[in-house]
Amino acid sequence: MPALAHASPAYPREYDYFADYGINNRHGVVATASVKPIPELTTSLQYLWYETQADLAFERLYAYQWQNPSQAVDAPWRTSHKIVASASLHFAAKQGPVLGSIYPLENTRLDLIFRYWSGQRYTLAQSSGEIFINSPLFYVPGGPSDGERIDDQWTIDLSFRRSIMVGRGFTVDAIALVKNLTDNENIAAVWLTSGEPNTTGFLDTPSGQQFIQQYGADIYELKENDPMNYAPPRQVYFGLGMRF
Repeated sequence: MPALAHASPAYPREYDYFADYGINNRHGVVATASVKPIPELTTSLQYLWYETQADLAFERLYAYQWQNPSQAVDAPWRTSHKIVASASLHFAAKQGPVLGSIYPLENTRLDLIFRYWSGQRYTLAQSSGEIFINSPLFYVPGGPSDGERIDDQWTIDLSFRRSIMVGRGFTVDAIALVKNLTDNENIAAVWLTSGEPNTTGFLDTPSGQQFIQQYGADIYELKENDPMNYAPPRQVYFGLGMRF
């Protein structure tokens, strides 16, 4: 079931934001193609189209508290797309470019992966503007059900592996992995009352202005700018593996 507790804009980390906790139904189609233009290069492309029907407890709660308690709220279907394209270049022993009698890229593998996925839909909410709200009963939808969508997201990952024969039957693998190579800023979640990942909009309300006069804005802005609302930035990993 989706979380219903914690709805205080005075404490953003306890403030409900979009998250797909409860999925009732899902269906979709996957199409995959793979091409090997040369023996050392393998490319692939995958497209995924799917629909999910989430448990919209927020709309159900609003219908019960503020409208007709017997009103049924049907969760709409959310359409999503995902694309994964990859290219893998692999040179075995005595393969690849030659410099004299040396094969500098032998026993080397290079992988490039591009991922794209459409942002999830959510329902914008209104807030009463009160500093302390201990229940989402104070929430009123601020727009059509599932009327907003998080921005589309994409990343490029790059990995490198070089195998070195150290002795008979003993191999050392040098590995480097770069996730989100371009350091693209991907939004993973937003605050319901603003549709933004780094602000709830509370400080712009009259109650928020009073809050600033009494406590200041810095500590609240620090909390509402939650890094968990963003997908990971560029990350670089190095490793060594041994096989024998």
